[in-house]
Amino acid sequence: MSSRNLSRAEPSAGNGSLMRRHFQMLKGNAMGLIQRLKGDATGNVAITAGILLPVVVGAVGAAVSFSTGAAVRTNMQSSLDAAVLN
Repeated sequence: MSSRNLSRAEPSAGNGSLMRRHFQMLKGNAMGLIQRLKGDATGNVAITAGILLPVVVGAVGAAVSFSTGAAVRTNMQSSLDAAVLN
């Protein structure tokens, strides 16, 4: 290898070390935050409501859709019965 190739490799090795240290610092901060939130019991109702709200809205939407479909089917069946009887 020439000295020119080595000079290009050195900054990337230093940059990788810097990135590794930065990642370790972020990982440590994230783990500390998780541990702190794990021990904190305030706000559990808000978090639970935020997680369950889309599920409840989806269930209500599915129920309304099913109900509308059943009503349309009943109306079609009534119309068909009336047409056949005439």
